[in-house]
Amino acid sequence: MVVEGGTELSHLRYSFLMFDHDYSNALDTEELSKSMHCNLGLQISEEQAAAVVAFYDRKNEGQMSYQLLLEDVMRGQPLMLQHAELTSRTLARTKKNLMKNPFIKKPFSPQANKT
Repeated sequence: MVVEGGTELSHLRYSFLMFDHDYSNALDTEELSKSMHCNLGLQISEEQAAAVVAFYDRKNEGQMSYQLLLEDVMRGQPLMLQHAELTSRTLARTKKNLMKNPFIKKPFSPQANKT
């Protein structure tokens, strides 16, 4: 899927932005089939596109909503900016390992004067 780089979400958002010609933040069957062909290189029939649009069309407008598709795609996936909480033990171990790294500058500690 990644041809020029980026994440799955960036490709998904690009598909909606580039092929949503009526700026409705949703894709109809024609826009979906063009997006799948041009963006992902997939050939889907009108019936397949209509089935996908019908599945994500909760308002019965004939268009699939970006927000509904995104919620379905991201279900069970960790958030992109999610981080793990560090305990005091893992934090101390991480600092110790960083101090061993020769490429990280050490804090300056001046030597005592010899007079």
